[in-house]
Amino acid sequence: MHGQLRSNLTTESLRVSYSPSINPLNGKVRARFRIVNRGNVRQGGTYRTTVSGGFGSGKHDLGTVTVPDLLPGQSIEVAQEVGHVPALLRARAVIVLTPESGGDASTAGQTTRSASAFAAPVLPMLIVVVLLVGVVAWRVLY
Repeated sequence: MHGQLRSNLTTESLRVSYSPSINPLNGKVRARFRIVNRGNVRQGGTYRTTVSGGFGSGKHDLGTVTVPDLLPGQSIEVAQEVGHVPALLRARAVIVLTPESGGDASTAGQTTRSASAFAAPVLPMLIVVVLLVGVVAWRVLY
């Protein structure tokens, strides 16, 4: 191969969704993303996913996962789901990708991506709405 070796393993298209539960402390967060080799050498590495609820509550570290060697232009899709995340208005996922060293060290650094989703505490909000409607109806009728 002619020219400089360039390693460039990166994450793309990080999407986070939150699925509420009846128990507002037990929702599920799903993170989907793609790992792509944008360089011109075969590249592997590791990634680590951290998920948390609003204000950093219910933090879950999903551990380090090995990325298989990807040829230039190849990619893999990753989907991870974790439960027991409290519904405190926001759920956040952070992905830290660490490529194996190789090629041009200046472009082989660690990358971090994060994304959030709205995590509404559905049951508590529903209870408040029902109570407010009840109070207003009671005041109007009596």
